Amino acid sequence: MAKFEKYKPQLKPGKITPFGEKLIFESERPVDQIVLPIELIDFLLLCTGEHTVAQIIEQLYHRKGIIQFKSIYRTIHYLRDRGFLLNGEELEMSKSKSTIRDDMFLSFRSFFEFPIGNRIFNEGTHPNLFYMLSMLTIITAILSFQLVEQSWFSLAFFNIGGSYLSGLFYVFLTSSVLLSLKNIFKCFMLIFLTGRAYNFGLVFNGFSFYFRVKSDSLFLVSNRLYLTLFHFAVTLCYFPIIGGLYFLFPNLPYLNETMSLGLLLFLFELNPFQESEASHLLRWLFNDDTVTKLSNYMNNKPLYSLVHPTERNRDHGLYLFYTQFSLAWCAAIIYSSLSAVIHHHDTFLHTIKTASLENRIAALVGFTVIVSLFYIVTYNAFRLIYMSMLLPVICNIKDNLRRRKAHRLEFFNNKELSTTLEELPLFNYLSPQLLDMIVNRSELKEYPKDTPVIIQGDPGSHLYILLSGSLVVKKMLPSGRVQSVSEILPISIFGETAVIEDAKRTANVVTTSSSIILEVPAKMLRQIADDAQYIREIQSFRNAIIINQFFTSAPVFKDLSPNIVQYFVAKGRMETFQPDQIIFKQADPGDGFYLLLRGSVGVSVNGQPVARIQQGGFFGEISMIADVPRTGTIYALDAAQVLKISRDAFWEILSLDINIAMFIESVGEMRIREDIEIIKAGSTRVA
Repeated sequence: MAKFEKYKPQLKPGKITPFGEKLIFESERPVDQIVLPIELIDFLLLCTGEHTVAQIIEQLYHRKGIIQFKSIYRTIHYLRDRGFLLNGEELEMSKSKSTIRDDMFLSFRSFFEFPIGNRIFNEGTHPNLFYMLSMLTIITAILSFQLVEQSWFSLAFFNIGGSYLSGLFYVFLTSSVLLSLKNIFKCFMLIFLTGRAYNFGLVFNGFSFYFRVKSDSLFLVSNRLYLTLFHFAVTLCYFPIIGGLYFLFPNLPYLNETMSLGLLLFLFELNPFQESEASHLLRWLFNDDTVTKLSNYMNNKPLYSLVHPTERNRDHGLYLFYTQFSLAWCAAIIYSSLSAVIHHHDTFLHTIKTASLENRIAALVGFTVIVSLFYIVTYNAFRLIYMSMLLPVICNIKDNLRRRKAHRLEFFNNKELSTTLEELPLFNYLSPQLLDMIVNRSELKEYPKDTPVIIQGDPGSHLYILLSGSLVVKKMLPSGRVQSVSEILPISIFGETAVIEDAKRTANVVTTSSSIILEVPAKMLRQIADDAQYIREIQSFRNAIIINQFFTSAPVFKDLSPNIVQYFVAKGRMETFQPDQIIFKQADPGDGFYLLLRGSVGVSVNGQPVARIQQGGFFGEISMIADVPRTGTIYALDAAQVLKISRDAFWEILSLDINIAMFIESVGEMRIREDIEIIKAGSTRVA
């Protein structure tokens, strides 16, 4: 398996056809199509299997002077997932770090899919027909909600005419018809909206066998209103379809049972734990372009706080919305399951006692489905409640009530300890004499398992060195959730902030096994720093800690590999600026990229203040990526330290790590858009 940067993508044989601002790539065998942005044509032509992704990026940069990292990342994974790469299995799969595992929740997967067709083209689009059909579908569906009866929630369709066997046949046949009609409706909507529909097939998912069409041609649509109407209409179409069937065929039996099955299929379309029309709609409605771009490539949402303070609130609001929506969906499924158990209880017992063997088996199957549905969704609901409400409270209580159980180790070999510390990169800056002084004035303590060493919010009074054992770093997020940030293994330094400034702790550090830790008083280090004999050593030590702390705490950069971090350090140059000192001016040539190690800087465009970038952030990326002069003036708001990376080194680093490239690219795009909007509005913002 090859990592992304070293992967050599090789397209299947096919042809590329430009289509306005899009291009259509059609493979030869099997015949299949995908729609991509026209600007990716140069990238596709380089996907011959001869070049790595890093080499392709380098060639595109020399040709165009600009790289769309996110487009390259998305395209390669999309091509692999759709089977358009001959060597797709060689690409290393990325692993999500989400705290919620999707496979623990209710999700319906197809057992198999059989392709039966590839495309339908129309001469043109018909937006008026699309608009009328979608609005008619939505209005009809909303009106049909007035007819909802209690019996619809009882899942009465499992027992047709007193027979559970007939009920299972009814479920399979009717759900197959309804799902097929839904996809036919979807196909017409796609043709009206985009002029084409792609990738047809027959799908078996265990309870139905139906015709399916994918929504690939939606790539051709940029109108937000039309996309919203499309997802709304396709999600709600079951009720108009059932109404239309019984209007055309008034003698069809089992109206209530069909409406009940339609309601259940509609609820499955709202399943927030899997890909569905409703999940696409929710993301489209609530994730604007900025959030979508960042959230797709970030594991740590608090990065938003470095870019714009309101992003943290927005993330918190979205998290609460999705949690509440998911709980409401679980409540609807649980209610339906309970209603079904109550409705079928007596007939189920009667069938088990008196019916034929076939009916008994069918009854057991139907009842098992209902009970399993109730159990799974109830379990999911309690998991959501626990993670979103109970877990933060429990962790907070435990961390605050837990007392330090550490005891001092009186006997230890100072010489061995000094030798151990010399192996740490940060302590390479200290002479043996100074190192011995630090060891003699520090305390060596043993912490039992599950004991907090650092508590979030406490003042920083020590620098810590883990000599044995293991620790976990846990951070309380703005939403109230507790997130495991990282694990600390020996021999490691943590709590470095105390050496630099009297700042409060930003996370909890708790032992996961019995641990021996050296506690170095920060006050003692500051006193040593005043001694002229040790100023140079302590200053180098301090600078090393600043850089180390930046790369271990800044949300964007903390997951970088050690090799990339060392590349940053080797290619970077530390610079210090006093308050109000200009770092670079608007319209200056872009000669570097800056990491803000300490302090904060202001941003002004056309003389108007538009942004404030805090410690842990970065700036200067717009000129690098877009290959344009500086778009704003950057000046120090207070004493600031930066690590400046030259243009050549910047592009070398981005080609080595596509993830950091996408981070920086996303923030740069967002800042450009925000600055333009603020200038137009004549207002200021804080970012």
